[in-house]
Amino acid sequence: MRLVLVEWLDAFSTDDWTKINRLVLAPDREKSLCRTVGWLVHDGAEFKTVVSSLGHKDGSGSMTIPTGCILRIQNLHINHAEVGPESER
Repeated sequence: MRLVLVEWLDAFSTDDWTKINRLVLAPDREKSLCRTVGWLVHDGAEFKTVVSSLGHKDGSGSMTIPTGCILRIQNLHINHAEVGPESER
């Protein structure tokens, strides 16, 4: 599994009465931009799933993102020298 940073666009909504001509304007991209960091446990054509915590056979803190919403997936690398050997944990 890869440790990744996923940049994706979320849906944008309003909860008040708004003139129709203002609704059809594209929302500010910065308001919809999201970033998720975690272990990529599913890399499918329709969606990707990332978990924040990874155990031996399970994961926790999942985020499933439709592939069409994803702008970029960047691999992250762990410097194992900084983490230390397995026996020190």
